[in-house]
Amino acid sequence: MVAAMPTITNHYTNAHVLNLGNDSGKPGPVIAVQNGVAPGDMTVKQKMFLLCRDGAWVDVVALVSSTDAKLWDEVLFDNSSQVLALLDKLGSTVEVKKIELTAAAIESWLNRTANLDAAQRIQNLRDVYKKRLEASGGH
Repeated sequence: MVAAMPTITNHYTNAHVLNLGNDSGKPGPVIAVQNGVAPGDMTVKQKMFLLCRDGAWVDVVALVSSTDAKLWDEVLFDNSSQVLALLDKLGSTVEVKKIELTAAAIESWLNRTANLDAAQRIQNLRDVYKKRLEASGGH
């Protein structure tokens, strides 16, 4: 018998907080990750989702395939306390952000990152974010 795929929730026990900090010993930024099926998704395909600062979840493949680099900023938090405080404020209704993509955009991202595993892909995104932050005069 095949086990049912879990539907994503806003409950903190279902989210995993990952520190994307580098080796300098300075923590952060962090992301909140959850694997599961989006509520109402009739395809019942398990995906990886990241929590956004507005409380919505976003499909990680859609996020990384998008050409809008600012979308990545929406999933980065300074620390795990920010993630937990946001999850505590959210109700039981889960919102999933819709990002319009083309098959070509997804294929392009997969080709650019073909030699990377999931962790390396996340680190690559963190590095791109930090470079953009430094270029704009941020921390």
